[in-house]
Amino acid sequence: MKKLPIFPPITNACGILSYLPVFEYLEEIGLKNMGAGVSKSSGPMEKLGNINPTVYWNGNVLMNSFALPSMEPEDFEKELEQYGGKIPLILSHYGNSPEDYARSVVRFDKYGIGHEINISCPNFEPGEKSVMKAMCNTEKGVGVIKAVRGVTDKPVITKLSPNEDYVAIAKAVAQYTDYIGCGNTIGPGLEIDPYSGYPILTGKFGGLSGDAIRPITMKMVHEIYQAVGDEVGIVASGGISKSEHIISYARLGASIFQIGTVLRGKNSKETVEFFNDLWDGVENILKELKKKSINEIIGENHVK
Repeated sequence: MKKLPIFPPITNACGILSYLPVFEYLEEIGLKNMGAGVSKSSGPMEKLGNINPTVYWNGNVLMNSFALPSMEPEDFEKELEQYGGKIPLILSHYGNSPEDYARSVVRFDKYGIGHEINISCPNFEPGEKSVMKAMCNTEKGVGVIKAVRGVTDKPVITKLSPNEDYVAIAKAVAQYTDYIGCGNTIGPGLEIDPYSGYPILTGKFGGLSGDAIRPITMKMVHEIYQAVGDEVGIVASGGISKSEHIISYARLGASIFQIGTVLRGKNSKETVEFFNDLWDGVENILKELKKKSINEIIGENHVK
């Protein structure tokens, strides 16, 4: 397993804060406890995604139907060339075929410290076939990750979904990937306006994220750690809103932690304070546990 050289082991979740000028600005105003930034997913061509509204908070979970908006690869490459931040980048990729993913990884390989391979986005534009859903199965998933592994020596994260047979896919890709991402949004779900009867989101259905889904992602981390053990690392992404959640995910086997929905409604200053306080809190808990490093508890108490 090739380890991602980041500390602290905290990143944003792809789609949240994912634009390079945002990383630069947060760094300028004092961000210190984000080990790497995950870029917005890049694909084979420009993709507009859904028009607004694409986000809805129902008081318990956040729904989104972004449908993977992305810029032209040429424009993204210009942004990468101009990036002046010290926060290292993990580059996220999506595609319609193994060849799409491999070409994207080759093109941007020199700009990042690793790659997140998204084969599990649960929402798409109306009338569009869910390519990600088709990719998130054992045979096609292996095809994508083998293609990526063949073109880069940098660490690879395979981002899976709680919606699919993630244990089977994790076992199948373990020899080609360095980390399993647990996971993407769940669902998708549906909310309609009670007066008009129309869906609230333009994309009709939306992936669910936030505190309420954390038990599902914790189960996913637990089951994948039981299936592949230390053969690959695990990236936990689901409902992390305080330091204790990171400790719990680590006990189940996760070694990198992604932050997303909890940042809803926070301004830039509050976002910086949240990240900085989050890892400070983790280190305080580790001291209480008489542990020198979070590595000492990774997988220590996974459920038997």
